[in-house]
Amino acid sequence: MLNAVDLFWVCYLLVVYCACVQIMDMKVFVDTDSDIRLARRLKRDISERGRDLDGVLKQYANFVKPAYDHHIEPSRSHADVIVPRGSFQSTIAVIFLVLFYVLFYFM
Repeated sequence: MLNAVDLFWVCYLLVVYCACVQIMDMKVFVDTDSDIRLARRLKRDISERGRDLDGVLKQYANFVKPAYDHHIEPSRSHADVIVPRGSFQSTIAVIFLVLFYVLFYFM
């Protein structure tokens, strides 16, 4: 049995394969530039996981990028709101989400 909650956060990769996407009030896709995604992965895998640059780049090219292109990018078509690549529009998107939450749940 599912109980109602005010906010339920689901990784978008999981939403594609999850029937819960049909019962969500709002779906948000947070877009990030591919260069930023790669830079974050490099920083994390090298500093926190002790991996070398060549290994991280090979994994990214062979597995991570193809998986993103196949699963994550197409899922943006299910989104009600797309938060764009870090700019003033991101701020507007967050304001919109807060207003939606307030109006939907408190009015």
